[in-house]
Amino acid sequence: MLRVARAPNIAIAALWVDILQQAGFSASVQRYYLGSVAGELPPDQCQPEVWLTHDAEEAGAKALLDHLQNMPQRHWVCACGETVEGGFEQCWNCNTVAPTLFSSCDALLLPEGAAVSAAWQSQFCGPCW
Repeated sequence: MLRVARAPNIAIAALWVDILQQAGFSASVQRYYLGSVAGELPPDQCQPEVWLTHDAEEAGAKALLDHLQNMPQRHWVCACGETVEGGFEQCWNCNTVAPTLFSSCDALLLPEGAAVSAAWQSQFCGPCW
């Protein structure tokens, strides 16, 4: 087994593990209940962790987690001159719809030999794969 990441809380760890599992990786959450003893143990030792069963999956899993943690933020300038930030698809000032959206997985570059399952690709990436 191999630790891939330490999550800030159990909700984030569960989301990461779920996405990794849907992508075909053998991921699990460790230290699930250790947050309740933070203070008696050092807090950084009580954070939930994401682990892989198979060490060979490390490169692909780390690339996928890195992509999830560092997703590009979209910024666009509307025809009315307003800068629209974040995930907004419509201008707040004039209600103009954003230009065509870019794919959220354009930046996902997996190391050579690493792959995600076809089910994950079709569910999360749609036409861009």
